[in-house]
Amino acid sequence: MNNAAVNSLANAYKDEYWNKLAQCFPSFNNKSTVPIEIPNDVLSALVGILGESVVEQWLNTELKLLGNNRALIY
Repeated sequence: MNNAAVNSLANAYKDEYWNKLAQCFPSFNNKSTVPIEIPNDVLSALVGILGESVVEQWLNTELKLLGNNRALIY
């Protein structure tokens, strides 16, 4: 996936839409599960979608479509 495709996808979801989506998930504040800096709204959505037990593993998995980079680089 090239940068233009990533930028296009990111621009398709404006703050208004993200805020509405983020409100669908209960707040998740346990940073011990994911000991990295990540906004609480993003973390809550990830936990709501993936489940707490797989969030850290998923964030550290090399993704083929991202050129074997991780979803989160820290």
